[in-house]
Amino acid sequence: MSLEFLYEDLASWILKSVEIKNVESFALTILGIGITVFTVLYSFIGSKYEMIREVRERINEGKASIEDEAQYHIAIRYINRQIKVNRYAIIVSLSSFVLFLLCKIKNLFFPENDLFQFSIDLLYIVLVLFVGMLTVFVLNEYKRLIRQ
Repeated sequence: MSLEFLYEDLASWILKSVEIKNVESFALTILGIGITVFTVLYSFIGSKYEMIREVRERINEGKASIEDEAQYHIAIRYINRQIKVNRYAIIVSLSSFVLFLLCKIKNLFFPENDLFQFSIDLLYIVLVLFVGMLTVFVLNEYKRLIRQ
């Protein structure tokens, strides 16, 4: 059995075994998780940014020590990594909200429309992939932080 057939069988099994009500629940759950991750990371970014502003003022005044400059560069790298993870949290949140809306629209107006169902199935698979990517990014960041 080739790998291509395995992927086709796996995708068709996933799509056939998932009911629209379960997709709605999944979408709302992921929306809540995505918003939570975004909010937490946003607060971390905001607190680091305040520290960066203080250090930047000392650097501009010429009163910064070597430790201040190192702290400034470390904080910039930290913020950039958190912004990257936060982008995925935004994508996951928006995708899950769109998926939820599509499920509701299909149930109310197009209960037997196969094209609508295909778009829901496709977005569902994309959302699962983005959730996986977000999980990998968060776990990698966690592993990186606990090693220090």
